Amino acid sequence: MALDRKSGEKIWQTQGLSQESAYCSARLIRHGNRRLIVTLINKGIVALDPENGNVLWQHEQPNRFGVRPSPALYADGRVYFCAGGGSGGVQLALADDGLSVTPKWTDKTLDPQMHGVVLVNGCIYGTAQSANKGLVCLDWETGKVLWNAPVVKMASVVSADGMIYTYGDDGIVRLVKPNREAFTPVGQFAVTQGTEQHWAHPTIANGRLYIRHGDALMAYDIKAGS
Repeated sequence: MALDRKSGEKIWQTQGLSQESAYCSARLIRHGNRRLIVTLINKGIVALDPENGNVLWQHEQPNRFGVRPSPALYADGRVYFCAGGGSGGVQLALADDGLSVTPKWTDKTLDPQMHGVVLVNGCIYGTAQSANKGLVCLDWETGKVLWNAPVVKMASVVSADGMIYTYGDDGIVRLVKPNREAFTPVGQFAVTQGTEQHWAHPTIANGRLYIRHGDALMAYDIKAGS
C-alpha cells in the first residue's frame, strides 16, 4: 500500500497477490530506466511498480514458517533474497525492462532467521539459522560458500564504512572485517542491559551504533579514532 506522506490518504493498494505478506522491509531499486519496489512475501519475492502498485513479477520460494526478515539485495542487474526454515537463497537476473527475472543460482547454507544480509566487496554476509553454520560468506557471482564461522550465533547483520556488525541472539556484538578468504573478527562486546531476547535490529547513523534490548536503548560511539 502507498500512502500520501502528508495527508495519510491511500494512493494505491496492490491487487492480485495470492500470498500473504511477510515481515520484511520493502526496498526501492532502480534498474535501467525503471524503478521497482521489491519485497519478500510469505512464499517468495515480488516486484511492484511504485507508480501504481501493479505486480510486475513474482518468484516463489516456499519455506516452512514464512519467516522472511531480510530485505532483498540488488546489484549489477540482479536481485538476491533469502530466508530461514532451510529454504536458503536465490539470485535472480532482471530482464532489461525489469518485467521478468531468470534464476542464476541457489544456495541452502545461508538461511537467516534473523534480520539482514549485506553485500560488501562482492560477497554476501549473513547468519544461518541451521546449527553450526554461524556467519556465512557467499560469493555474489556464483553463490559459492567461501566460509562459515560457527562462533557467531544467529544474528542481525548490518554494515557501515566497509565493516560488518553482527548482533547475536546470545547478546554478543561483533565487528568483522570483510574478507572472502576467512572470518576476520576485529572486536566484540556483550550487551548487558535490557531484558528478554536479543532480537532487535541494530542501526548505524552519524557515527553511532544503536541497539535496543527489551526496555533498554544503548548508543555506542563507533567513529574512527574515538
